Amino acid sequence: MANQSLTPIYLVPFEYIESSLLNYLVNELNEFFRVNIVIENKQPLPPASYNQYRNQYRATAFLQALQNLHKQEKTVGICNVDIYASNLDFVFSIAEPSAQVAIVSLTRLRPIYYKMYQDEGVFWMRVLKEIFHALGRIYGLEHCYRQECVMSGSSSIMDIDIKSDRFCGDCRRLIRAAIEKENPITDEKKNS
Repeated sequence: MANQSLTPIYLVPFEYIESSLLNYLVNELNEFFRVNIVIENKQPLPPASYNQYRNQYRATAFLQALQNLHKQEKTVGICNVDIYASNLDFVFSIAEPSAQVAIVSLTRLRPIYYKMYQDEGVFWMRVLKEIFHALGRIYGLEHCYRQECVMSGSSSIMDIDIKSDRFCGDCRRLIRAAIEKENPITDEKKNS
């Protein structure tokens, strides 16, 4: 159960995101982080984020919109458009740890994008892995060298499918320490 007094994590849907997927994410995130997960009202796509030459959206525009929405609060945006950053062809997700924001694109996580059967379980697991990865980055974790760790980098959908939806032991200790540092356990909290 989430502790309502701890620093919350905000999920911000850009345009329409299925409520069943959002509810699944809230349940999974609550189980690990044990903080209040807040689903914000849907937001419009950021103005001037679309690049017509690439037929993609600039990830930095989403990060800026999230930063404007929640200054220095852990916030993950979720969008249904293809995003890119800098000189990369695309990104599944990208974080700006100093601003405590990240954006996850659902577009390339969908099996149908790869002309495969649309398996909801596979899709939802991919989204969960990217959300965990994004939150790990927000909490200060770097990419992990362990391929099975959710913090390992992903440059292809196969990288996402191979890794687990959980943190390895080392990354788990690091993220637990970061959560505890942000939300110290006081004697009052221990006794409640």
